[in-house]
Formats: sequence, C-alpha cells, structure tokens
Amino acid sequence: MSDDDTPARVAQQSQATKQPDPEAIVEFGDVDAEFRQLVAETLETSEFLSTELLGSEDPVLIVEEADRDG
Repeated sequence: MSDDDTPARVAQQSQATKQPDPEAIVEFGDVDAEFRQLVAETLETSEFLSTELLGSEDPVLIVEEADRDG
C-alpha cells in the first residue's frame, strides 16, 4: 500500500466517489492473509454489513452498512 492509501485517504476517496463513509476501518498490522480473509468473511455473513479488503502490503478492511434491500 502506498503512503497515499492511509485509512484517512481511503475515507476521502470514498467521499470523492460519492460512496458512503465507512462505518469502520480495520488496520490489521502483521497478521496472516488467512486471518484477514477470515475476519472479512465473518463480518460479511451479517445481513447488516458489507466489507472490502483494500491494499496488499498493509491491507485495511473497510466495513460499511449493507443495503441488502436495494
């Protein structure tokens, strides 16, 4: 992830693309990719949440309220 992909920058990019601000930004630090994927998939099972894993070197998980009706 480049220096421009900090969580604050990701939130600004979200605003720039007219998407809602994320409800949470999870920074993982030094953990296995499998753990990050497990967390993302577990949160995604909720009918109220939507997740997106961004970045490759220092990935962050963006969590947003899901609009499952629309």
